[in-house]
Amino acid sequence: MRRKTVAVYGGAFNPVHSGHMALAVHILKEGFADQVAFLPSFNPPHKAIGSMAPFEKRCEMLELAIYEEYEKYAWHGDELQICKLESEMEGITYTLKVLDELSHRWLDKDFKMVIGADELAQLHTWRPDPVRLVRSYDFLCFPREDVPLDLTEMNKDWPGWLCKKLLQGIIFDAPMLDVSSSAVRASTKLLGHCPMNAKVPEPVRNYIDYNRLYMEEEDDTSTGTH
Repeated sequence: MRRKTVAVYGGAFNPVHSGHMALAVHILKEGFADQVAFLPSFNPPHKAIGSMAPFEKRCEMLELAIYEEYEKYAWHGDELQICKLESEMEGITYTLKVLDELSHRWLDKDFKMVIGADELAQLHTWRPDPVRLVRSYDFLCFPREDVPLDLTEMNKDWPGWLCKKLLQGIIFDAPMLDVSSSAVRASTKLLGHCPMNAKVPEPVRNYIDYNRLYMEEEDDTSTGTH
């Protein structure tokens, strides 16, 4: 039996927006992975988490967004799922630690990590061992309009064969939507409700309003797990 490949999509998802979902669907439809597992951050190693929505609420918003995609594409399997592993782990949840734990729990699956171009540029600084991280696991990297891919710098930061491996994982045709969680939070705070034109799934927008999330939020730059 062929081993399934799982794309692990980590992030704060504070809140999940349409760009997150579009990328996950693209990964599935283009065959980069058999499943996408959203990994909401619980205790990020180098990000402030004080102004995040509570972990369970971020997971509930992900559930609503996933359900909408299943309705849209009439899926009946486990193509999209939520992995709450970080909430079960002690200490700082470094990406390497998380992937090692997933590989230990599910020996019949292979795992790829989904990252953005901004994270790719800093990947060589990730703790505790970025070389073993890239040597042991594949990455799927989506470009960002505001972060050019600097191949010269990548060659400085990585041995040749690891640099080549990372370049092979870049999804050049990935959808790039003009949306960010921080923009959704800022507009929600400004208006006192999540605006109709916010690029979030409608059930998520309704959830934000019903639970009065982000109405009094302080500045936050949390994005994910390294």
